[in-house]
Amino acid sequence: MKIENLQNQCTGCSACKSICPTQCITMELDSEGFYYPNINHDNCIECRLCEKVCHCITKKETITHKKSYYGWNKDTEKRLKSTSGGAFIALAEMVISKGGLVFGAAFDNEKRELIHTSTDHVELEKLLKSKYVESNLLNVFTEVQESINEGRTVLFCGTPCQASGLRRFIKDPQSLLLICD
Repeated sequence: MKIENLQNQCTGCSACKSICPTQCITMELDSEGFYYPNINHDNCIECRLCEKVCHCITKKETITHKKSYYGWNKDTEKRLKSTSGGAFIALAEMVISKGGLVFGAAFDNEKRELIHTSTDHVELEKLLKSKYVESNLLNVFTEVQESINEGRTVLFCGTPCQASGLRRFIKDPQSLLLICD
């Protein structure tokens, strides 16, 4: 399996884990604290979906963006609580106000790790600020897809690698997914 030979390239996005129909892939921490796929070969059916969704193995054509946007939150208090000019909190509040769901990284103080989690409440404090460490995505890709299938708009905020994995995993014919990376 090509997935197992990617330790020098794998970004730990968890798309392979999320797409596996037999759930034989788990994301395990290595000795340096990075997540990598671990395959239970007894349950693997060799469908190779993990390889097809992997952005390190199956390269897609580069997307050239014609436009880029930047923003500055007019609310000084929100801007100072956030990073990057407070754009994330403005986007998150807009998505939540329309019944959507927001996914981002938050510290789990009990487990002492950074995890991706979701909220549909205006209380976004735990998702604010940059974290600069790899987060555990748990089952977030599947939860994002389920929310889109329910017709909910989703805002996902994560690293560029996580965003790339999510883009390859997700099926979004209604264009309900917004990504900040």
